[in-house]
Amino acid sequence: MKMHSFVRENVEKIVQLNSDQQLSIKFSYFNQYLYFLFAPTLLYRDNYPRTSVIQWNIVLNMFGQFVIIIFLVYHILANFWMPSFTHFFINDDITLELTVATIFDLMLPGVLILILGKIVNEFIFMEMRVFFFV
Repeated sequence: MKMHSFVRENVEKIVQLNSDQQLSIKFSYFNQYLYFLFAPTLLYRDNYPRTSVIQWNIVLNMFGQFVIIIFLVYHILANFWMPSFTHFFINDDITLELTVATIFDLMLPGVLILILGKIVNEFIFMEMRVFFFV
């Protein structure tokens, strides 16, 4: 979808050119396309609206959320996963019941880690990129 948006935005520029004009003057630059690929938007524009100054209180708020999520993931790994793995690998007799119980013990913390990873990727990292990269 992003490639289609980029092409649709630049087709008009190419169609409006005469045969004697240079193509590279009106066409978008590669760094604009590269920014568009990583920006959280589906509509391509040559210039996106920006504020004149970086709002550091929002940046610090997002960084604080990132640190809290990293702490939560560490807490989940240390208190839920490590005891299960330790118990699983210390036992000499690994049975089907022990394996199934260990898998079910690790499911909820694993889903929680996936949700926290999605929050970090989509809501914090993508917004931080908008603040710092032009």
